[in-house]
Amino acid sequence: MVDKKLEAKLDLLCVELLELVHEIDKTKREQEDHMKEGYLCLAKARYEIGVDRVSQLQYPSEMVASVTVHRRTNQEVDQLEIIHGSRLEQKQENPKEEATLRKRNKTNDRKEQEIDPVTEGKSIEDVSQLTPAINPIHWFGFLVPRALRLAQESFSKAIEASCALCNLQSRYEHTLTEYRKSRTRQKELDDQLTQGGAPEPETS
Repeated sequence: MVDKKLEAKLDLLCVELLELVHEIDKTKREQEDHMKEGYLCLAKARYEIGVDRVSQLQYPSEMVASVTVHRRTNQEVDQLEIIHGSRLEQKQENPKEEATLRKRNKTNDRKEQEIDPVTEGKSIEDVSQLTPAINPIHWFGFLVPRALRLAQESFSKAIEASCALCNLQSRYEHTLTEYRKSRTRQKELDDQLTQGGAPEPETS
């Protein structure tokens, strides 16, 4: 007796794996194209306004990430989410936890014990909306060439493609694990049929 339900599940998992492989390959190509375009535009911008105008000399002494990546679990699959960051967001990722620590520390100053009414109870996304990060392109001036803005746009797309690529890879690994489990179960049923025993029903 063949378990039709298990065979149908294996077929669906195979199709899903092939689709994920296609999406991973497509996203990798997009990532490479964005990176290539970004470097080409960056080189063009340095040629237009000078190498010294677009270099490490313009970097601030203290830099804050304008984009952060946070991990969340969705249906047993780790997924990455891009959050536009800021200084306040990094210092206060969990406002409720920080407020609790401030209340416990009775010896600290009055200001440290007070809870910020603006950020209390707000999520990371809400805090980042209240304090947007400084645009890194302003490090090189306000009247920058168009090529430099295109480079920034390409690199931003590359970040999104990288995050999407990680999510696809996580889905692929999870689906592959499910396929291997189902394939092992099918092999056990086949062995039972070969030995003449009655196969146990598939439970899900």
